[in-house]
Amino acid sequence: MGEVSKNWWESKTIWTQVIAMAFALGSGLKWWPQDLDQTQVMAAVMGVVGVITIVFRFMTHKPIAQGTSAT
Repeated sequence: MGEVSKNWWESKTIWTQVIAMAFALGSGLKWWPQDLDQTQVMAAVMGVVGVITIVFRFMTHKPIAQGTSAT
């Protein structure tokens, strides 16, 4: 019995990384309120994303499909 794959947009890990990139971009472009310590916010976000990514990795049962569609 082979593993069933999934499309890339069904990956929680990828979406977690997209959200992390949005926070990093927002911090770099100074989109967040000035009274927030940008460095501390980004450190907290990256720490949380790291933990979530590891948890999702251990929860993964289906690989992402190679090519344009999942089989």
